[in-house]
Amino acid sequence: MSRGTVVIPGETGRNFAAERSESISYALNVDGNVDLRCNLDLVDLENVEEEDDVMTLKMIIQQHQ
Repeated sequence: MSRGTVVIPGETGRNFAAERSESISYALNVDGNVDLRCNLDLVDLENVEEEDDVMTLKMIIQQHQ
């Protein structure tokens, strides 16, 4: 998937974020091991701390609800 946004409210699977380019994934790091299931050569992992990111995530969840 390219240039998309996805929210994963549970555990991620093996090879998380493979084949994603120029996109954003919000994933709940349930067990604290999302970095072990992700190709860190291709993906940057960050905590959701920026106010814009928090608002975007809230909006996506509220629209889904």
